[in-house]
Amino acid sequence: MSAGPTPKEIEQATKSKEDWRQFSESYPDIASAFESQLNARLAEVQSEFKKNLAPLALQQVNQMEIENSRYLQWQYSILNDRHPDYQKVVNTDDYKQWVAVQPRAVQQLTASNEASDATREGC
Repeated sequence: MSAGPTPKEIEQATKSKEDWRQFSESYPDIASAFESQLNARLAEVQSEFKKNLAPLALQQVNQMEIENSRYLQWQYSILNDRHPDYQKVVNTDDYKQWVAVQPRAVQQLTASNEASDATREGC
């Protein structure tokens, strides 16, 4: 039975992938035990990270939704200032028929969230 690795060999093994590969070949049982412990700890850290990250991601999504809602309200306010009757107009058959015969670029403007698109000349 050979002696285990020296502290210097263990330290050297951590310097590069190639050093670890050589250490693993020389001391497969010890390397396997180290790797098992490292993988277990890595799994714990990843789990904790995901657990801590989830609320932050949800908070970011919520904040983005709030900002988007504010932006849309602002755009509708601008549109309402320029065309107070826009809600009534866009729900008429005449408007729908008018949009249907317009060039594709004009039709695409009707799906825009930008008030400036709805107030362009010809819209």
